[in-house]
Amino acid sequence: MESRSPLTWIILLTWNRWEDTEACLQSLLPVANEHCRVLVADNGSTDGTPENIRRRFPQFEVCENGKNLGFPAGNNVGIHCALAAGADYVILLNNDTVVDTRFAEELVAAAQRNPSAGMINSLIFFHDRPGVVWFAGGDISTWTGRSRHAGYLQADRGQFTGDAPIGRPCACSLLVTRRFLETVGLMREGLFLYGEEIDWMLRARRLGFRCVLATRSKVWHKVSSSTKASSQ
Repeated sequence: MESRSPLTWIILLTWNRWEDTEACLQSLLPVANEHCRVLVADNGSTDGTPENIRRRFPQFEVCENGKNLGFPAGNNVGIHCALAAGADYVILLNNDTVVDTRFAEELVAAAQRNPSAGMINSLIFFHDRPGVVWFAGGDISTWTGRSRHAGYLQADRGQFTGDAPIGRPCACSLLVTRRFLETVGLMREGLFLYGEEIDWMLRARRLGFRCVLATRSKVWHKVSSSTKASSQ
């Protein structure tokens, strides 16, 4: 019997800033297919984002959360939908990014090569400096709580290759496996914004899951723009 292709869901959390979301969804058009679905979980945008998506991108699904639930809870709504639909992999993606056409494919491939790694990160660049690295892994001190990004501000000269173990994930473009979600659980919703992926990673580490950087999965991030959303 021929095995089925894995099903991936990309969860895009939005809260206003339609222009960023539009650019991100435009970049996802060649990524989405019958095995890779896109769901926008909207946290109560007041700028017409849900309506704009339904009009401009009818092939993508929209879930309206009704209010700003915060980053973990808003994404968790989307994750619940993905799991209920049979997703094997879920990718959390910031709406202030644009993606390479193979970004999801490369994340899934890295997950399949690394079955003990429940969290797989993309290599992330600055949007306004496309050849400069923003995130290539990193680590965190459980003693001081201080965290750092590896590769920060480095020009990409091909020094990041293959699948590399990393000490901490970044939820800007992060794949998690179904087994990870069913074992570790979803993000802790009381955190609201920032630190949620670190908490997730620490919980996962205790259960034997690793984090891996998939250097062939590339994303460009408009750093910090998603936290500046207004109600205009």
